[in-house]
Amino acid sequence: MGAEAVLSLLVIVPVLVAVIVFAQTLDAWQAQNHVAAAAARQAAQAGGDSAALRDRVAADLTTAGLDPASVSVVIEPAAVDWREPVTVELRSTQRVRIPFLLELDVPLRSRFTARGEVNR
Repeated sequence: MGAEAVLSLLVIVPVLVAVIVFAQTLDAWQAQNHVAAAAARQAAQAGGDSAALRDRVAADLTTAGLDPASVSVVIEPAAVDWREPVTVELRSTQRVRIPFLLELDVPLRSRFTARGEVNR
């Protein structure tokens, strides 16, 4: 193998790994967005925060391939009436490792708001 091939591999391999890592991070963020949107809709239908909602969020995160223990869930306010906003926010950190270049934590944040559908 020539010196040129070795040098080109030292450039090409990190670039290819960076593309794959970026795709994995984007996939995790989109999955987290989907779970947050579904949780906001369910919180609006249920009238706010509940244990069943948090269990559903944990199950959806697991199905999406994310660790529920590493995702913080904030649902505000805890109870809503008709047409009042309820916001679900999910926060996590994705570890990004690109050989020879960098290693860092990327914060992922998903926030969705829905209107309460329960008339109390």
